[in-house]
Amino acid sequence: CVSALGDLFDKVAAEFAADQSTTTLVFGFREKAKQLNQGIGRANRIVFEPMTDGLIGVDSPPRGTSAGVYHTSDFLQAATIYIWAYDGNAPSSERAQYEAVDALRMRLRVALQKSAAGFLTIGKYKRMSTALELSFGMEWALDIAVRELDLDILHAAVPVIVTPSSTIEIQLPGPSTP
Repeated sequence: CVSALGDLFDKVAAEFAADQSTTTLVFGFREKAKQLNQGIGRANRIVFEPMTDGLIGVDSPPRGTSAGVYHTSDFLQAATIYIWAYDGNAPSSERAQYEAVDALRMRLRVALQKSAAGFLTIGKYKRMSTALELSFGMEWALDIAVRELDLDILHAAVPVIVTPSSTIEIQLPGPSTP
């Protein structure tokens, strides 16, 4: 079983690999701080971090149910995606660094759309600032939510009352005979 976020990461990584991209894509809570997973130019990296400000996800009302398919809710998995890029041709130019991270953002946006159209909510982009930012490019963060269907197959053993009645019959066990 692969989570919706894990599946999204795999599909986005495949999109970048198909383009023969030099961008490094990594997944995990601890990956953002690691220097060993940097791409070319000491940047050029996208990190999928499960969670957004401590939020793992939320249950939401099911969407897209059809006749005969019953499920209780959809789980929206929260994540933050960090996009870090660097333009080595103009290391002291703030505009060059901005353009580099924006170009990587656009490539990511296309990969996200191809991978999860209709199942993805994209939040706001935030600039991550560091003291040495121009020396190492620019980084943006993006909060997303990926819809994971709570499929009826998970509830196969749970009886679903399609036409509820106004009374409920309860059968209690009778006295045991010696």
